Amino acid sequence: MTGIPARSPSGVRLSGDDYQHLVTWNEVLVAMRPDSGAETITVEARDAGNVDDIVVVYRSARVKYTQVKHTVDARTPVGTEYLTQPSRRGGQSLLQRFHSSWEELRTDHERPDMCLITDREVDPGDDAMRGLDRRSERLVPEFGTPGARVTRVAWAEHLGIDTDELLAFLSDLRLMTGRPYAAEAERADSLMWAHGLNTGQHAIDSAIALVRDWVQQRDRTLDVATLRDRAFDRVGRASDPGALLVIEGIDEDLHPDDADARVHFVERYRGEEPDLRRELADPADWQLVVAPELDRAAHDLQAAGKLRVLVRGAMRLPTWFGAGATLRHVHGFTVAALQHGNIWSSDTAGASHGLVKTSEVTPGPGPDLAIAVGIATDPTLGVETFIAAARLPVARLAVVTPLHGPGPESVPNGQIAASMAVAVRDEARLLLEQADTERIHLFLAVPGGLALLLGHRWNALRPTTVYEHLGAGRGYVPTLEVQA
Repeated sequence: MTGIPARSPSGVRLSGDDYQHLVTWNEVLVAMRPDSGAETITVEARDAGNVDDIVVVYRSARVKYTQVKHTVDARTPVGTEYLTQPSRRGGQSLLQRFHSSWEELRTDHERPDMCLITDREVDPGDDAMRGLDRRSERLVPEFGTPGARVTRVAWAEHLGIDTDELLAFLSDLRLMTGRPYAAEAERADSLMWAHGLNTGQHAIDSAIALVRDWVQQRDRTLDVATLRDRAFDRVGRASDPGALLVIEGIDEDLHPDDADARVHFVERYRGEEPDLRRELADPADWQLVVAPELDRAAHDLQAAGKLRVLVRGAMRLPTWFGAGATLRHVHGFTVAALQHGNIWSSDTAGASHGLVKTSEVTPGPGPDLAIAVGIATDPTLGVETFIAAARLPVARLAVVTPLHGPGPESVPNGQIAASMAVAVRDEARLLLEQADTERIHLFLAVPGGLALLLGHRWNALRPTTVYEHLGAGRGYVPTLEVQA
């Protein structure tokens, strides 16, 4: 077996630079938001101690200092060992450098907002890191509890301070761990879309080049207006600005503050891991909590005149569909999602004829219609088995698949996805013309972006129950009820 050569020192340096430049670009995109309050950004600041990579100054006089750390492997996660080990040349540890900067930058009236951004994950075996709050990204207040006493004393001794000063210092330090390049690139795409900038790898490359040139300037402090002009000049304008709706269904979003509107219901699921979260602990919460929250987000966006909406987050297919149905085309919305590095947007839909085909089976007596949309895979057997086992009152099961059959490559791009959503909706309307019914039972085996686009077009039909697949051989459970 041929071994994979180790990355050269120059390759490591370049990848670290690209990572830092991409993180910087995302800070620029956040600062460009009308409500950010940011005035200037400095890269590689000369007077910011050891937190000099990105310095953002706000109108409120708050200053945010960010240090970016890149790694090429997972051998040293963020924990006590990583934070307290001396530098390669025997200098201060990273924790000591942060504390020195904190002492240097704080005043009687203002304390620095310091942040470490890294693609390193947290050390799961480190007692100190178990208390890291994923919402605030801080170790306090958990670090001040009796359970953390041993580590707290050790860190205070390492810094040569008392524990009260340690806790004050840590309250001003955020540890943003587990931010890989791919996640930062996806964040950049969603934020660029929201600003009306071009998206995709070419656009990200242009943005990284912009930051690279900026770092080499004599004056590395730029105001936000200048950065905005440079962004549109180098990256390019694609469309009108849009809004970002973040939905945290089965997992937390890494950057929830990016959102113009946000829906959060992770804690309502059963299961400790995102992949295991398929059923809500209380099924009634679909209608009592999730649906009203989606409606609230749509109302807030519409009231603010934000009708172009990109949906981002970790969620199951029924939630993708429900988000699209809430942000419906007939209500004036345009929706988009990031799918495998590409933007799938509803306003790119073209001709829909000939994209899908429908086959029907008759599972049993009853007045209702079941529709199974099999784009990624054919769900016929599982759906038919479930309908029989659950004794759903379904007279017809219609299975809608791509014309040339389902599969992972059956939706090659966003335009086909947007057009296919229209085609599936039209098939549903045709089925209702052939035999009327009072309810539709909907089963989805589609990419998340297509579920969003389909919900967006799901109008002039019937009340629809959307089902969640529990896994091969485990059937389905009902989730959202969508009025259509």
